[in-house]
Order: sequence, then C-alpha cells, then structure tokens
Amino acid sequence: MTEFKMNDLVEVSGYVAKITKIEGEKLTVYYDGQSEQLFTSEVDPIKIRGKYDFNIKLKIPLMATYVGANDTAPVLKYHHYLEYPDICDIIEKNKFSFVHELQHWLAEHEPSSSLYYNYF
Repeated sequence: MTEFKMNDLVEVSGYVAKITKIEGEKLTVYYDGQSEQLFTSEVDPIKIRGKYDFNIKLKIPLMATYVGANDTAPVLKYHHYLEYPDICDIIEKNKFSFVHELQHWLAEHEPSSSLYYNYF
C-alpha cells in the first residue's frame, strides 16, 4: 500500500488531484474544481516521467541579494521539476518512482521548495 500524506499530488480518474484531508482509509482530494472523498484504493500515485506529471511545477524561493526601496521583491519561481538537474539527481539517488515520494523528500530536506500542480 502506498502511504500518502496531506498535500500529496495523486491521480484520480485521469486527473491530477491534491490530498486535502486524510481520515484512515478515506482521503479527500481536490481536482477539476471539486472536492471528493475516496478510499485510498481509488487513488493512484503519479509516476515520475509518466502521463500525468507534465504540469507539475517546482516552487523555488528566490532570494534577492539586493532589493532597492522601490523594487519589488521576487518571492517564488516556478519550473517543471524535471528541468532541475539537482532534482533529477535526487530522484536517481533515492530511486524515486512517484511524485509523492519526491514531495516527501522535499518536505523533509528542502521545506522552502515544493511541488505544485499548475491547474489548482
């Protein structure tokens, strides 16, 4: 059985969904503008380099070395997660197969960065 956590990105009926609530074997997921309660058996992990990961972005905080008084401070930058060689190295080193595994690693090791689905 796959162990999912809050905010994990998963696949539900051909949609990328985000887990918003966990109650035992039931998950509440948000996708396509709606929330739905499902059993964990009705939710699938998203395969890395698979059919459903193409719009998953990596949120990376930008730190400005100097911000002038009238300058806007950059906050976040979004890139497809596989565009970053460091992320690909993490995936290979840890032998991750699914997006939620990378999400768990990021939450533990790089909490200022996270994965985000482009259409939520």
